[in-house]
Amino acid sequence: PVSPWLGALAAGLAFHRLLDDIDDRWGPWWRGRATRRKMALHHAAYRRAGYCCQSCGASGVKLEAHHRIKREDGGRDSVDNLVALCAPCHRIAHSVR
Repeated sequence: PVSPWLGALAAGLAFHRLLDDIDDRWGPWWRGRATRRKMALHHAAYRRAGYCCQSCGASGVKLEAHHRIKREDGGRDSVDNLVALCAPCHRIAHSVR
């Protein structure tokens, strides 16, 4: 006779294997699509800012997109809710909140 916990363990392992198979098949497509959309939004915000930090005005630096209204506060992932900031200004923006 097989103990109940061993049967539950086998069922759990089979379920995780199923989830891995689903992720292998559909995960890269979904993550790829979401990443492309996110990057397009960020680049639109950088372009709108003239590829300069909207806080300090630095140009020729790597920019990061910052949400004016945080997503958890109801802010949307839209160009209107993003500002282009350099890394130091982005850190400051997060420390102020």
